[in-house]
Amino acid sequence: MKAGFIGLGHLGRSMVGRLASQGVDLILWNRSPEKAADLGRELGLPVAESPAAQGKLTVLASGEKEAYQRGLPYLEKLAASISR
Repeated sequence: MKAGFIGLGHLGRSMVGRLASQGVDLILWNRSPEKAADLGRELGLPVAESPAAQGKLTVLASGEKEAYQRGLPYLEKLAASISR
């Protein structure tokens, strides 16, 4: 199962590095596209064009209100699309 990861600041980068080292299939997205592109290149991971293009499991790692406000609608759509 592919896992999406949103938020590649200090905490997110550390979490992604650890998950990737354990072989977790990740796709990245960040509000600053260059951060996602740089980390994706570094770790050999794909980068999503939008937060909506994530896996069935999505981690949102941010302490900033704006990040949650921008990411939440996408996560709600994703949750609604997952069959039970």
